[in-house]
Parts: sequence; structure tokens; C-alpha cells
Amino acid sequence: MRRLLDVNAVGALNGARAAVPVMRRQGGGVLADVASLLGAAVAAPYMGAYAMSKAALAAFDDVLRREPALQGESRIAVCTVLPTGVDTPFFRNAANHSRVPVGPYARSMAAAHALAPGLLRRGIARRTDRAYLDRGRPRLPQAGNLHTPTGARAALHGGRHGGARTAARRAAAAAAAVLAVRAALRGRPAPR
Repeated sequence: MRRLLDVNAVGALNGARAAVPVMRRQGGGVLADVASLLGAAVAAPYMGAYAMSKAALAAFDDVLRREPALQGESRIAVCTVLPTGVDTPFFRNAANHSRVPVGPYARSMAAAHALAPGLLRRGIARRTDRAYLDRGRPRLPQAGNLHTPTGARAALHGGRHGGARTAARRAAAAAAAVLAVRAALRGRPAPR
């Protein structure tokens, strides 16, 4: 499974890390990754590790599509190719487990995705951009905790739970409102 993830997901990430700076320097380009329809777009049974690796690749490409746009770059495109299944041994070796959202935030996100996936993705892109990137003064490069532990600054939580709870409540309320409107519209007689 490790090799599958290294090739399908980490390999693509490393390729993008090498290609995107070149594309920026040359004024644009297209990054094309081969995911899979049976994994990235359709929940195909018996292909857990493969599907996970291809779903990771598709999610990475989805994020990579949004980042240049948030930075005002419109000439870098990301193409995710989704071919159909190929007969390989993973059919004999994969497990079969359902996805289970854990906690109210995960359940509200799943409901919001089912109702309006594009709107949810755009909202997450904007929220992530605001929450995690400091657009203020530039900072000097630093290793952070890559090579050494954080020491006295280490903590159990990162301090973002309050915002996540508020966002979960808002998403749950929005999902409930959409469901209520849908239910009300279904119960109305058709216009004549």
C-alpha cells in the first residue's frame, strides 16, 4: 500500500512541486495527472488503497487548481484525467468499507457536499486561504518543526476548534434550510 500511495499521490505531488515553479517563470502551463474514474470519481468496491491514492491525487489537483486563482494567476491549468478501470491484481486484495463521517462537522460537511458540492469547494478554498495564509508582511523562511520538535510551544490543539465549531453550526443550519425548502417545494402542487 505504501508504494501505491508513493507512486500515485506522492509522486504527483513531487512532480507538481518541480513543474509549477517552471510554469510560473515561463508565464503559464498545463499540469496533467492521471487519476482514475474508479477511485477518484466513483466509489468502486474492492479497491480501497488504489481508490484512496487516486482520490488523493484528484483532491490534490482540485486544490492545485484553486491556489493559482487565489494568487491572481490564471495561466496555470491543472488537468485530471479519469480513465476507466484496468484489470490488475488490486481487485483480489482490496477491502470493502463504507465512509463514515465522524462528528457534527464532518456530517454537516457531507450534507453540504451532497447539496451543493461546487459551492462548498469554493467556500472551503476561500476560508482556507484566509485562515491559514498570512497576507501581511513577508516572513523569513524557516524550518518550523520539520527537523526539530517545537519544544515549549507544543500543544495538544492548534487553537482553531472554536472557528470549526462555528463553521460546522453554520453549515448544518444551511443544510437544514436547504432540506426544508426542498421538502416544502415537493409538497406543493404543480403550477397550472
